Amino acid sequence: AACMQFALIPNELSKRGALWKARLIYAGAPAEEARVRVRQVLSLMLGRPLVYFGSEHRDADHDCVAFEARSAYSGGGSWYAVPSMPPAPLTKESNDLRIDAKAVNRFVAGVLNSYDKFDLNVALHFYLNALAAPVTLAASHFGSAIEALRNSYEKAFPNAYITSLMTREDAERAKVAWQGLVSALEVDAGVKIELAGKVSQLNSASVRTRNKRFLQALNLDSNELEEKAWMRRNSAAHGELAGDEEMVELMREIKILRGLFHRIVLRMTDAADKYVDYHSLGFPSRPVSEPTQPLES
Repeated sequence: AACMQFALIPNELSKRGALWKARLIYAGAPAEEARVRVRQVLSLMLGRPLVYFGSEHRDADHDCVAFEARSAYSGGGSWYAVPSMPPAPLTKESNDLRIDAKAVNRFVAGVLNSYDKFDLNVALHFYLNALAAPVTLAASHFGSAIEALRNSYEKAFPNAYITSLMTREDAERAKVAWQGLVSALEVDAGVKIELAGKVSQLNSASVRTRNKRFLQALNLDSNELEEKAWMRRNSAAHGELAGDEEMVELMREIKILRGLFHRIVLRMTDAADKYVDYHSLGFPSRPVSEPTQPLES
């Protein structure tokens, strides 16, 4: 990643002046896999998915010698409507419209250099699709993206924190006690089989507990807002539909989950020291370690 040189050149702006069409120009001819990574990382940095239409290759005289056109995947067209909401500040000051090259270089280099270590392709896949997901499903997608980050962190650092509840010895004793309890029950044989199969889950920490330990390992503070938003993620993932009267609260909790993903990925990759809090009024920048705060009534 450190040796790859590329630039994002705008081709066309929308009526509001936003980036609409652009080209990614590379020095040399990096492999397709490398270019996919760059597009994912730039999508993350901009806070919106980039739609890929194809590529062309030019020689030393800048003549086109080969090209490829793609039928673009755009989430059924929904990717075009996603507003740009960068995870981290890309300017030196909040009222400055000029992009800070150092901030961009740090972000891109940090994420690209951590791409393989944390298998970021998985988390970014869920994240980019979450950006364009319907309101009732977005919490579930952002939750999946966060879990992908946690799973990759546990794989990269298996001794960072404990993912079980008991020691191996205590877990073995609990297993024997559970099996004895199940065998003594006067219930249908099918029920006994179901209960006996749950013995493997006795020493597994809940998702909530693993998430707390994960954030602690990253030195990220959390609060009730994030825990409540995570419960909303669980509801969406298990087929519970939010009512019309809950939509405003749901949209706020989606912003909290999005912010939590940003905080985690920025910390894991050291891509930035601050994140943009889109849940709070005015979209303030906060230290990555600090969670969003309740809205003032």
